[in-house]
Amino acid sequence: MESIKFSDIVRIINGTTDCTYDFDVTGVETDSRRIKQGDAFVCIVGARVDGHTFIDTCAQNGAVCAIVSKPVENASIPTILVESTEEALIILAKTYYEMMSPFTVAVTGSCGKTSTKDMLFEVFSTSGNTLKTIGNYNSTIGLPLTVCRLSSENKNAVLEMGTGHKGEIATMCRVVHPDVAVITNIGTCHMEYFQTQENIFKEKTDLFRAVKPGGTIVINADDEYLSKFIDDNTLDVNKITFGITNDADVSAINIETFNAEDGIRTEFDICVKNKDANAIRSVRVHAVMRSLGVHNVYNALAATCAGIAAGIPLTKIVNGLKCFVADNMRLNVTKCKDGVTVISDVYNSNPQAVEAALKAMDNIATGRRIAILGDMLELGTSAKDAHINIGRLAAKYANFIISRGKMAVHTAGGAAEAIPYKSIQTVNTNAQVIEFLSTFEFLPNDTVLVKGSRGMQMEEVVDYLINKRF
Repeated sequence: MESIKFSDIVRIINGTTDCTYDFDVTGVETDSRRIKQGDAFVCIVGARVDGHTFIDTCAQNGAVCAIVSKPVENASIPTILVESTEEALIILAKTYYEMMSPFTVAVTGSCGKTSTKDMLFEVFSTSGNTLKTIGNYNSTIGLPLTVCRLSSENKNAVLEMGTGHKGEIATMCRVVHPDVAVITNIGTCHMEYFQTQENIFKEKTDLFRAVKPGGTIVINADDEYLSKFIDDNTLDVNKITFGITNDADVSAINIETFNAEDGIRTEFDICVKNKDANAIRSVRVHAVMRSLGVHNVYNALAATCAGIAAGIPLTKIVNGLKCFVADNMRLNVTKCKDGVTVISDVYNSNPQAVEAALKAMDNIATGRRIAILGDMLELGTSAKDAHINIGRLAAKYANFIISRGKMAVHTAGGAAEAIPYKSIQTVNTNAQVIEFLSTFEFLPNDTVLVKGSRGMQMEEVVDYLINKRF
């Protein structure tokens, strides 16, 4: 954060303070464990923790002031009293964002938004200093904190927006009005809260409605919901479409995945329609990514569209895509010393993501395919049917299935319609998965997929397979 005066913060958030002197503030934080020298500490009252109780600790760690929603007696640093600290954070971030005014790309979607965000970062970094959302700072609190990390050096900002409840995308769009908006797809995650896919569609597309006039929305032409925007002329925006199956402005052909000695890579040709007054001509460039899965090709096409909208040359775009590396929880591939290949995809899970992971496993496997599937969470009343369907799907791609969790019996039941029960194992805990694997006879060309929602902590299984099995 660029230095901002305490008195200016008081004015911006319409707060009150007893402090009679002025000083510089150089950061904003809501987590007492992450306080740095010069920070303003925003006291958030959560379900289990009240930030107001940490003011003195934050002062000892370098905080210079605190934004509070109730009076705090004998506070060791100056306080600014507001009605809502969450609202104050949003207003402060919005004002600061307008001061910095970077070229902004915002991305959301049911699947692939984080990988797309990381690809966008690599693409836009080829054109100038770029800030991106880190970790899970993609919420109504995380996004304003990310914006407050902007500096005058940042030409671009790539911001991820997640949502689990109605209105969260709209709230984040109060802070930023992007130049380019990307929605990867509309799936069924968070059905527990949204109830229907149509409600998810309405929530996610609040991002399209927040784009600056004359900005660009990036449309997945292969998504049955998002493709509705292709013929929607109610928004004052430009449109650019991407897809593999349906006709689109930016598409991919000749997709191939290689499991080479130096690691996984996916190669494909990106075809871009150049439209002029007389004809439509296509430009083709070859792209290489160190990642796995057709779904990542979709993400790359979305990032390509955003780069085109920003005027970044295709040569730079493909150079950026080449730099993208998936993190160790998102389809990360490891070749173990006994020849077994382990695919770790344990950051989150939903039906669309599991299908993509199973197809990715099938794409690189040369021997047996073993799928270790943890529960998909937050699916609400659709959970039982979703796990049965995933079991059926897994049976098409895997020779052996281990299902783990409360829904394991349903996954196993779906799989048993196609493969024998002796090839299916159901367990409740990661410890039981590991106990079973400790007696499993692996073969050198086996490929093992580990997939589950974040709450299932399936990385424990990945750690055993890669580091502790020998």
